[in-house]
Amino acid sequence: MSAGWTAATSVKFATHSVDMPIWEKLEDMVTNHLNPIDNTASLGHAFKSSMQCFSNKTSNVHYPLAVVGESIALSLELCNPLCIDLVMTNVSLIWRFIPVACGHDNVKQAETLSNEAGTSMECEACITTEIIQEYVVNGLKRNIMNLKLIPHQTGELHLVGLSYNLGMQVVHPSSDTKSNYPSSISVRGQQNLEVQGQRLNSTKIERAGRMYATDRRLDPVVVPSMPLLQVYFENISSVMLCGEVRQMNIELRNTGQSALKDVFLVSSHPEFYSFCASDVRNGASEKANDNVYAALSTDARDDFIVVKTYDWSAVCKVPLSADGIVPGATVRLPVWIRGPQASGVHAIHMLFYYQPHEPTSKLRHRVLKHKILLTTISSFSAQAIAFRRYSDWQEGLIVNLEAENVNQLQDSSITEISIAQVSCASKEWCLYPSNDTDLCGIKLNAREKVCLCCEAVKTAIQSDSTYFTNVFYSKERIDSALSPSFDLYNHFLHECNELSTSTHCIAVADHTANDKAKALSTAVQVGLTLIIFWKAFVVDDQGVSRTVVGQHHIAVDTVNIIYAAVPVSVPPAKPSLTFIKEFEEEEVTCERAPLVPVIMLQQLATYCIRHPALVHHDFHYNRLCVVRATVILHNCCDACLTVYISTAYSPHKSTAESLPMSSGQALQHIENMALDEFSWCGPSLMSLRLAARETAEVQMRACIVHPGVFNLSGFTVTASPESILSSVKLRSGRTTSSGREENVCPKNPIMQLAIPPSILIVQNTL
Repeated sequence: MSAGWTAATSVKFATHSVDMPIWEKLEDMVTNHLNPIDNTASLGHAFKSSMQCFSNKTSNVHYPLAVVGESIALSLELCNPLCIDLVMTNVSLIWRFIPVACGHDNVKQAETLSNEAGTSMECEACITTEIIQEYVVNGLKRNIMNLKLIPHQTGELHLVGLSYNLGMQVVHPSSDTKSNYPSSISVRGQQNLEVQGQRLNSTKIERAGRMYATDRRLDPVVVPSMPLLQVYFENISSVMLCGEVRQMNIELRNTGQSALKDVFLVSSHPEFYSFCASDVRNGASEKANDNVYAALSTDARDDFIVVKTYDWSAVCKVPLSADGIVPGATVRLPVWIRGPQASGVHAIHMLFYYQPHEPTSKLRHRVLKHKILLTTISSFSAQAIAFRRYSDWQEGLIVNLEAENVNQLQDSSITEISIAQVSCASKEWCLYPSNDTDLCGIKLNAREKVCLCCEAVKTAIQSDSTYFTNVFYSKERIDSALSPSFDLYNHFLHECNELSTSTHCIAVADHTANDKAKALSTAVQVGLTLIIFWKAFVVDDQGVSRTVVGQHHIAVDTVNIIYAAVPVSVPPAKPSLTFIKEFEEEEVTCERAPLVPVIMLQQLATYCIRHPALVHHDFHYNRLCVVRATVILHNCCDACLTVYISTAYSPHKSTAESLPMSSGQALQHIENMALDEFSWCGPSLMSLRLAARETAEVQMRACIVHPGVFNLSGFTVTASPESILSSVKLRSGRTTSSGREENVCPKNPIMQLAIPPSILIVQNTL
């Protein structure tokens, strides 16, 4: 193979036993994927992984399978107890072979072939035995010797022993090296190969009788010819930036004697690669960003792109023609790889599962295993937060994105990082820029940060399709709904769904089985993923500069919570050990109710107030100035709410800490100001009923008797879900004396999060 290509290393004796559980799990995933009907509880017991290395650490109760025309490697450990070196010459394996005709596995031929008495023409026609001309075993050391056999006929093979000539002089020294061994006479020797199975400890009889399992690793069964897959990677690097995306070629070659039909790829890191075989939109598109991403066509709409969802699977079928790969043929395919978002050393296991056109009864498929040690370097970090928008009656979100170039100042390998585009993938939300964006790009030097603000508007049509919207910050327009971006996004989405626990996720215990609690949880759920496309300028050790592109993903699931591109899992704090016995109170209505966080019930409804910002009034003519204001209420959940508006209490002091950072700072600044007082005209408590996702308006009047600066948001809004509060428990956050969290049943309407101050200036008309 030419330079720049890396061959798949398959398996090695040194590391096979360590990675064996991982390989078995990956092969089981492909088997279950190809046989979904037979994927029952009994399949796990019937499944047998394709073992390629047999040692004293593996289960060797089954006969190994060898293929006609392919070599069988045997690794032997030789120990020299003497202080002098020993020379072994004409080393070969001793075997016995029972030919079996293909298709008649139970009918054995009478003649048994063996090379114990020496090789013959008939033996050479059945099995080719490798002979090592010379091998030196160092004194007081252990050496590893590898021997090979190549069977040419189906049957049963038994490896009996090892034959050799033993001496103390190098028989064939090299021309430029003088032999230091004294002359001696070599003698013919032979060692029988005997192996012992694993110790049986299942029953008492096995433990007492020191019984061992049957070991058949030296008795392989030779099956008919099969395809043999070899895989080569072009210019694959062992060091990448976090989130870096590269395009390379992969070459598949069939060196076997039969045709190959299908190839499936499964990995311990499915987000690492993409064959771009899942383009869900028709039409070719030109490439951008150094031929890595697909460029958005000029006739495409700028607002959003609708993509139908498809069933994603961790098992990827390699795109091949209908004929597969014939013997001796080679197929070269482009593949895109992406570095993991977390920095460090990653062991990536890749298993190629392929099938022949005509499978045999003993061997229906074969596997090729490859392991990559990849080191990722931190280069770019991002975090995002979404909170409700208070300025409009339309349901929307404000999405703040903070990006940072985490490269150290003293490290000049990454000179600059620029943000090219931010895309949003969601089934409910579309992302738009809050203001006109500059297409010159956002450039970040070492340790620099930038904060981007966007608006998310809910789509009018609810469907199973995914909406892709783009916010461009450079002239390069990337089509985020095409591969490889689309495939890498689906890999990330599947990885997030597999996480059982997350630090930044509000957990609702057992709410999936309770429709009422699920209706409440929709009030804080967001369900959008930000895709950040960036470009870095890297200088290597030789001073050569190159451009690196990549993408980061941030899944925003809940409002008012900061999400990072690389979430940090924090173990839960263990409660202190106490010996106080606590008697549990009997609860009738809330005994088996699901637990709902209080912060969730505080965001069931959002509201804003509309009024003129500046009012001119002649207080000499009329001492009372009445300003009309409109309160717009919106139900954010899928349950009916009863909303109460109270003008007798200001919620700002109690809810300042729960607001986002920008709103909290503004609220603290307003509270430090000396605001004037006013009175509301009308009832001090108003109530109305809101259906699921309904928006309503309430007219209010503020009575002002003198000029000044007034805050019209000084009222409280409480909400009570109809017939739901009696069937749930609240996680209050307080702990009992035994260290457990105290759960209470709500009895009164829950106060909703307050909106930022809304300032009204009233001036006297002269």
